[in-house]
Amino acid sequence: MKLLTPELRAEFARIGKTQDADDPLVVAKFRCPGTGWTWYAIEFDGDDTFWGFVSGFADEFGDFSLTELEALTGAGEVERVEDWKPRAISSVLGRELR
Repeated sequence: MKLLTPELRAEFARIGKTQDADDPLVVAKFRCPGTGWTWYAIEFDGDDTFWGFVSGFADEFGDFSLTELEALTGAGEVERVEDWKPRAISSVLGRELR
């Protein structure tokens, strides 16, 4: 499965566009069943860099790259949750951001 389709790429806000939003939308969810890591993508630069929320060793907001996600293979292979519908980050976190 391709992690990003052209249609999905078009749905993202550009990097920095949601920084003042109270509750930005998570456009895509990626997960690695073998490791338990999950990436919630909110913004995308149109090329390689996402900004969003990562749940792994620690839970934090930050940048992650499409290249890195696609490079993971074997038990660490990343997949996009295909039936994901964009939703506010507060619904993902179960709490308000501010």
